[in-house]
Amino acid sequence: TSPLNPTPPPPLEFAHGTTTLSFLFKHGIIVAVDSRASIGTFVGSKTTQKVLPIDHHILGTMAGGAADCSYWIRRIRSEARVLDLENNNSDSIGDGNEIG
Repeated sequence: TSPLNPTPPPPLEFAHGTTTLSFLFKHGIIVAVDSRASIGTFVGSKTTQKVLPIDHHILGTMAGGAADCSYWIRRIRSEARVLDLENNNSDSIGDGNEIG
């Protein structure tokens, strides 16, 4: 190869799983995920809700086993509520990274 004729990049190999994206911009955030739930090659649902509110300032996204995700969403919601109660502040987002 030469600088004028570089080697082409290898083909992309996509892993299987859930894709979650979030973007912070001037007026807020955008969170997006795919909506398909699968078990191996079987598609169980094409409309699964994978963006879930933790509180009115924090969102969670789920990927992986539904039971595990459900457990962690409930657990994080509880922890967020405890932090709010301990701080007497239902509008706090500053301690969101301390959950867990």
